Amino acid sequence: MTAYSDSPAIRLLTAADLRGALALTREARWNQDEADWRLMLQAGRAFGVERQGRLVATGLALPYRSGRFGWISMILVTAEQRRLGLATAMMQRCLATLEGTGLTAVLDATPEGRAIYLPLGFVDCWGLRRYLLREPVAPVPPPKGVTVRAMAISDLPAVTDYDAAAFGASRAGILANLFARAPRLRHVAEREGELVGYALGRDGHAALHLGPVAAEDQGIGIALASAALAEAPRPVYLDALEARSDFLAWLEARGAAFERPYTRMKRGAAPLPGEPDRLMTVAGPELG
Repeated sequence: MTAYSDSPAIRLLTAADLRGALALTREARWNQDEADWRLMLQAGRAFGVERQGRLVATGLALPYRSGRFGWISMILVTAEQRRLGLATAMMQRCLATLEGTGLTAVLDATPEGRAIYLPLGFVDCWGLRRYLLREPVAPVPPPKGVTVRAMAISDLPAVTDYDAAAFGASRAGILANLFARAPRLRHVAEREGELVGYALGRDGHAALHLGPVAAEDQGIGIALASAALAEAPRPVYLDALEARSDFLAWLEARGAAFERPYTRMKRGAAPLPGEPDRLMTVAGPELG
């Protein structure tokens, strides 16, 4: 088997490619399910390479135009086609798709991926830690004056605005999708009628995923996460910011197992927008 002498034939993926995309995800033992792929196909531009009638590589460019940046994720290559330049080709196509429209490229990198992305001009922004919690936890009372309750659909406009400030771009469609997918995880925190935090999550192949969780402080974030996790019917992944020491200590004290680190990275000189001090957990390396 030889490396590609020419650029591989990369094409846009559609819903007809779901089966092949899911096969690559299962091979990699990632947590994305069909609902995730449908969301990504709708919200972004997913690319693939097919050989002998089988999808062998994928990549996703997900634009967040109001923040002038976009996400790169789902760089997957089947085992027998690795080290032939396919991953590089998928990354280059995603970069061209985003940067060609003036968007800064952002991603969440594993340690192995970080070593590849640094020479491409990506720089570190901040760290994340992935945890797996296998058992429900008891709810933690919120700080004085704060109320935590289940999120209603009427809360979505305020949640979308709060998320846009914390994340750095509006992602109304993605939040609406998450709202529908894991009703037990969705919660809001209020102080005197004003939103001061929220939690959303989604289903997955092996476990639920709790995120994003955003709040004014870690005490509110812990109360929100505990309310969601108390209702979780399955094991739950959380991708928590490394800087949230109180939040991490609370997770670890309740038996959450650390699985792997990620590094949020961007390419180019433009500053990454948003208010990461509000973020407790993120939506995941595929969504930001």
